[in-house]
Amino acid sequence: MSAAQERVLYFAFGANVHPGWLRRRIPDAELLGAAELPGHRLAFRKRGRDGAARSDAQPSDAPGASLPGALYAVRRAALDRMGAAGAGYRIEEVEVLFAGERRRALTWRAEDSAMAAGLVPLDWYVALIRAGASMLGLPAAHRRWLAAVEVQADTDSEQSHAARAVLAAEPGLDPD
Repeated sequence: MSAAQERVLYFAFGANVHPGWLRRRIPDAELLGAAELPGHRLAFRKRGRDGAARSDAQPSDAPGASLPGALYAVRRAALDRMGAAGAGYRIEEVEVLFAGERRRALTWRAEDSAMAAGLVPLDWYVALIRAGASMLGLPAAHRRWLAAVEVQADTDSEQSHAARAVLAAEPGLDPD
């Protein structure tokens, strides 16, 4: 198998938790299931190109802290190409828990220079995370926390329309 076709494990915790969203960019991404990144929590502290918040895996020393997400098998070359769309992120190897076992996976982490305080995420972005968390049966406490995240409306952007189409394609899920 060539290096371009090599499959690696990818841990998603933001919008890519939703398989439909990730498969727009990596059509052959294989969802393996729910996983978690111990010692971390979800934070909306990375500034997106549009000025709104994007997610980051923030280290946490709180007892029992663990960031729920999705584990995928993807082609390494496809994951590398995603970096062009994720300005302000760097790829990092982490150890996640999956099906009771520790696994090495790659994930995207926010660059220090891309972080800012007081950012608010867009409604469609958080809707993708909420829907993905529901689809994967991520912990109820995480889903309750996501339900309380403050968002700002974005109804006109190309990404908003794409996200709403992905959400509408999932039976039983409400895009708002």
